[in-house]
Amino acid sequence: MTAFYVDRIEEGYAVLLFEVKQEVVLPVSSFDFEISEGSVLLFDGENFTLSIEKEEEKRNENADLLEKLLNRN
Repeated sequence: MTAFYVDRIEEGYAVLLFEVKQEVVLPVSSFDFEISEGSVLLFDGENFTLSIEKEEEKRNENADLLEKLLNRN
């Protein structure tokens, strides 16, 4: 399964980034669930699903990185 990250939403379109640092732009209306910037979507070849677990992991990784950057001497 491929993980996509919602980078931003612009004028009704979700800009998704995926593992190989490429973008896919899809209408927000194409999802039957609510998404926001930072949402993690899993794609199984046919359908997207929202992954709350992976989103939390990503937020924790980002928070840890920010803390390390702020505490550098």
